[in-house]
Amino acid sequence: MCIQGKWKEQVPLALEFVTEQGRMKFVRPVYTDLYAWEEMRPKTIETFKKNRESMMGISEHVVAKILNLK
Repeated sequence: MCIQGKWKEQVPLALEFVTEQGRMKFVRPVYTDLYAWEEMRPKTIETFKKNRESMMGISEHVVAKILNLK
């Protein structure tokens, strides 16, 4: 809800959460909402690229599609 409400102060916390959490049911909606927020899109993509190697395979694949990287 914080991301959908464009609460900038919560973005670092959301990015930290998706970096630490690997389960698709948690990661997909956060990345989807962050990507939809144009202002945060570059930071979202940068965070994903930096941490994609440590993600579960299917999560990495799905998030890459969400971020239009594949």
